[in-house]
Amino acid sequence: MGRDFSGQNLRGRNFRGQDLRGAIFVNADIRGANFTDAELQGADFTGAIAGLQKRWAIGQSVLAFGLSLASNFVAIIFNVVITRYLFQEDTIKEISIVPGIFIILYLLGILLVLAKEGFTTRSFSIVSVLTVITFAGAVVGAFVGAGSGVGSVAFAGAGVDAFVFVFAVAIAGAGAGAGAFGVAGAGAGASLILGLYVNWRAGKGDEKFALIRSFRLVFGSLGGTSFKGANLTAANFAQAKLKSATFANSRNCQTTLTRTNWKDSKKLDQARPGNSLFSNFKVLQLLTTGQGINQDFSQFNLRGANLDSAQLNGANLKNADLTQASLRQADLQNANLTELQAVGTNFTKAYLTGACLEAWNIDQANLSDIDCAFYFLRETPDAKGNRDRRPHDPDRTYELGDAEKMLTEARNVVEVLLKQCTNAKDLAQSLQRLTETYPESILQKLERKDNSDFLVTLTVPPDTDKANVETLLHTAYDEIRALRGEVKDLHTLRAVDLKDALLAIAHHPKPFIQTIQQTTGDHTVTTQENQNISAGSGSFINTGTLNATNSTLGIISGNATTSIGQLPTPIANEPDLKTALTDLQTAIESSSLSDDDKAEALEQVKSIAEAGNTPKDNAIQKGVKTAMKMLKGTIADLPATEDLVKVMIKIAPIVAAFFGMPAM
Repeated sequence: MGRDFSGQNLRGRNFRGQDLRGAIFVNADIRGANFTDAELQGADFTGAIAGLQKRWAIGQSVLAFGLSLASNFVAIIFNVVITRYLFQEDTIKEISIVPGIFIILYLLGILLVLAKEGFTTRSFSIVSVLTVITFAGAVVGAFVGAGSGVGSVAFAGAGVDAFVFVFAVAIAGAGAGAGAFGVAGAGAGASLILGLYVNWRAGKGDEKFALIRSFRLVFGSLGGTSFKGANLTAANFAQAKLKSATFANSRNCQTTLTRTNWKDSKKLDQARPGNSLFSNFKVLQLLTTGQGINQDFSQFNLRGANLDSAQLNGANLKNADLTQASLRQADLQNANLTELQAVGTNFTKAYLTGACLEAWNIDQANLSDIDCAFYFLRETPDAKGNRDRRPHDPDRTYELGDAEKMLTEARNVVEVLLKQCTNAKDLAQSLQRLTETYPESILQKLERKDNSDFLVTLTVPPDTDKANVETLLHTAYDEIRALRGEVKDLHTLRAVDLKDALLAIAHHPKPFIQTIQQTTGDHTVTTQENQNISAGSGSFINTGTLNATNSTLGIISGNATTSIGQLPTPIANEPDLKTALTDLQTAIESSSLSDDDKAEALEQVKSIAEAGNTPKDNAIQKGVKTAMKMLKGTIADLPATEDLVKVMIKIAPIVAAFFGMPAM
């Protein structure tokens, strides 16, 4: 337990940079206290009173009064310029009354724009247009009416003077900020009404008046309790009074408010939020009240929010970010959690019955003891009204703990889309390479998504970096395909080719196949550990010892691929045996040799690859020489134009150099 300051008078105390983890400030008076850059993880501020000390409150009032006087002084000057010039008898006779009328309409227009659009980019754009129109109209009016005495000279009397004064004060007052002109009592009705309206809308969190609200919060927090740059992770501000406190970043640190509890805190809307969650007024209301039933929070930033026991029944949280948030015992029944980002989020004992969980991301999330009788995996029903309910049977529901098991297993799944996958052996070799980094991964399913696109579904251990798994698989596949120099044609991958590739995976020293299915027309390939695979027009599935009719060549090819894949990555300026043997294997498989000769040649390739993984000695060199002689004998009858013959000539010196042998 940290230091105990419960109930103490800590006004103006300096705690800057201190380690106060777990400290207790229950019901303490912390007005004007400085917690800048302090470590306050788990600190308890329940019922604490933050804000301004008396001298700062008086100072702010004096400053506000001064700002009000300054704004009214500007208004008076503006009034004098307009009324004592544009509406003078001589001026009207000389340039007409039209410019004066345009100015009055211009001021009226500005008031209306500010009231409707607020202090936004749009409002300033409209004011700019009004300025251009007013200037043009005034110039044209002056030019047309010059010397003609158009209009009534009497219109420049006291009535106009008062009229213009009211609007001038209103504009100047609004421009100075809503909090300034209420203090001095400017006396101008229009100014007061506009100020009260702007103040009211800013207090309600109207984004149109965010500029005024920001000004007011910065002004109001001067001399208040400072939490700038403090680490307030899991701190508790329940029932605390937070008027004039500031949670902005300091020069040295960012203020950390992860899982900070704001439930039932008071006047948090009058604290300076910086860039924290509650800078959004709607989020602020949710954090302090916990009430979000049927509300729309789609795409909201709720990262690190403390929403324990929050009422979010039927809420729309689609695409929202709840990373590292806490929703223990939160009511999320019937909520839309489609594409929700909830990495590391705590859902312990949350209620999720009827929620839509389509494509949500719950990596490292805590789903302990969730209460979920059923859930949906589709936000939008299909043509038959199906939302992919779990359990599928509408008359069945999950018992406590069932949904947790289902969702935890689904959380450990990685799906990777490999595009333009036209070579089964490349696919097999890239999957095998993945197991070198993630040996506990399990290949669950292969699904064809297009003529040449495959969706690879893997199960990985908990806490696995899924992004890294996807990156590794894509990288391995791209590198292997590049080494082959494969032309990316769009022919359909044959079922028999995929079958051979899967057999190669199954014979890998660390097999990781659980279930694989590939459909192409009336062909389906399915394999599980210790199952047979056969070819035909129906389902390729049998039980028993792993065997395959007419697949011996595929098995041998897969074994060769495995051995080549285990060769070390070549160092710069060193013989690249890995690429040489890969090219040789490809040439053998595409050659005009008989299947028996191809099988024999691939066995020799496998022998050379295995030799490349062992120390270089005389016995190894002898075995490599024998393998090369057998390869040359196998292809002796092929024409010189055959690609296999050309590849053999090309790789012979590479093999010799790698094993330190004379040229063959």
